[in-house]
Amino acid sequence: MRKAGIFVDPMEDWTAASDEPKEFSQDRTRDCNLCLLLVAFRRGHVPEGEALSITQLEYQAAVDLGIDVLVFMLDEESPWPRKFDELDKDPEIMRWRAELKEHKGVGFFGLEPTSIEIAPALTRWIAEKQQSAREAQPSKPNPVDEPVVLVAEEETVTFAELLRSLQHDVVKVHAHTHMLGVAAEYEWIRRKYPGSKTLRQALTTLDLITGKSKYKDDQIHFDVITIRLPDGREKEIYFDVSSFFGGGVSSILDPHASISRKIAKLYESQPESGQGHRQK
Repeated sequence: MRKAGIFVDPMEDWTAASDEPKEFSQDRTRDCNLCLLLVAFRRGHVPEGEALSITQLEYQAAVDLGIDVLVFMLDEESPWPRKFDELDKDPEIMRWRAELKEHKGVGFFGLEPTSIEIAPALTRWIAEKQQSAREAQPSKPNPVDEPVVLVAEEETVTFAELLRSLQHDVVKVHAHTHMLGVAAEYEWIRRKYPGSKTLRQALTTLDLITGKSKYKDDQIHFDVITIRLPDGREKEIYFDVSSFFGGGVSSILDPHASISRKIAKLYESQPESGQGHRQK
């Protein structure tokens, strides 16, 4: 563990202290992030007036402080030296071993020190801690979901996303200057569809059905930009550029096309304000 850069604080490295071992051993536990508990066939020294051994007191202190404990237990079939075996003398060691196996995931070891497989358990513990730390961090908002606002000198360009679907988006551009409005369209695409490529661009106009539109205008002008997404799909984005459209050659959308019907329905449900459309 030390070779892996982990600070280890075993009891055999402690210097002399004026406090009782049962006191300073628990105090040192407070500074630990993780405790490793090795249990063989005896509990160790039980201080006068205590029912638990110093090792048990350290373990209980770690549990009370919320410190993780990895438990490794000597296999009961191991030929352990008799001078270190108190299974027959101390019934509390059997009770404690049974309690640990009941409440902890226990690793077992034998006579050889290399049989204590600490590395896999430690690696798993570190991974779980890192995952918990990531989950505890407040999630950052996805830039794709944030509204796009463009500011150039005194003019501010905003967008109203009327429709987002697999094949088509309908986005109303609120701008006054033609050049800034067109630049804003590409900025919207850059932020909403990072990594996409522009394939085609064309102006088109949709004639709204007279009497059903709540707008004074009977036409909506669109700048239709076709993009290719990183996954290979193509998508058409209908930018409503009526707020800054300066005239020009444009095609007429087939009023019977699916996208035309969707757009017409969207605009029929818009508030009666005429915002974003050129007045005749």
